[in-house]
Amino acid sequence: MVPGASFRRSFIHVISLLRQGLVYRELIAAFVGRELRARYKGSLLGGAWLLLQPVIFLAVYYTVFIEILQFRMLEASDIGLPAGGADTSLLLAKVSALSMFVALVPWTVLQEAVVRSPSVITDNGNMIKKISFPAELLPVCLVGYGVVNLLVGIGVFMATALLVLDGNPFTAMTFALPLVIAVQAILMLGIAYLLSSVSVFIRDIAQVVPILCTVWFFFTPIFYFKLPKPEYQWVFDWNPAALLVNLHRATLLGGRLPTGDAATALWWPLAKLAAFSFVVLFIGYSVFMAKKQDFADEL
Repeated sequence: MVPGASFRRSFIHVISLLRQGLVYRELIAAFVGRELRARYKGSLLGGAWLLLQPVIFLAVYYTVFIEILQFRMLEASDIGLPAGGADTSLLLAKVSALSMFVALVPWTVLQEAVVRSPSVITDNGNMIKKISFPAELLPVCLVGYGVVNLLVGIGVFMATALLVLDGNPFTAMTFALPLVIAVQAILMLGIAYLLSSVSVFIRDIAQVVPILCTVWFFFTPIFYFKLPKPEYQWVFDWNPAALLVNLHRATLLGGRLPTGDAATALWWPLAKLAAFSFVVLFIGYSVFMAKKQDFADEL
């Protein structure tokens, strides 16, 4: 098949996906709600864990990294403060903790979506074999669940940042946050389609992906903000997760971080990540639709 025809076919597939998302929007919402209820079913606090989990993570990271290990992601000069002084040290501690947290929230959601993607189809084999069910909606439900968790985590971060920092840490770039969230959803959806379809035929994918995510974690700037050696700048330039967490930092903590001008810190990285995410979605959805008719025979 010529590249132009392949691209047109992929584009038609994605348009079809959007139409199905609108037609089955109530079903998608029901699946996401079921996932949320199932996760916290039987727990005393129920859905309150959605809020408590990011708060607990923030408290643990602040206690371990900031208070015990005296870890600082930034120097006073990085945020335009004079060196020394209790006030400066306290502010650096707060900004370091929040900078880790604001990167950890999107990373955790991305990692969970990637790790769970290989089992999306295999875990729902009975539904696919016995019911005339659009299998392509299962990755959408997985991503929808992740977006809910992402929104909760961002809400906790924003409330915490306003409480612990003097002044407003948000800037005009914060208004681009919905775009960043949308691009992350597209990236997760593309990965989910690709991994879920391939893992039906190669079950080892489910074992390999968590290992790769561990490696990916250390190449993502969650516990560091800048690289001391410029020759490793490719970690930021070519790692989509690095672009993602830095975009969240620029939009949510841009008033406290040395993010630079908006074009450098936001729009150019967002354009790169969006382009990459759409390519992954085109590839993942095309592979999924090409293999869909064989799922029932393999499950």
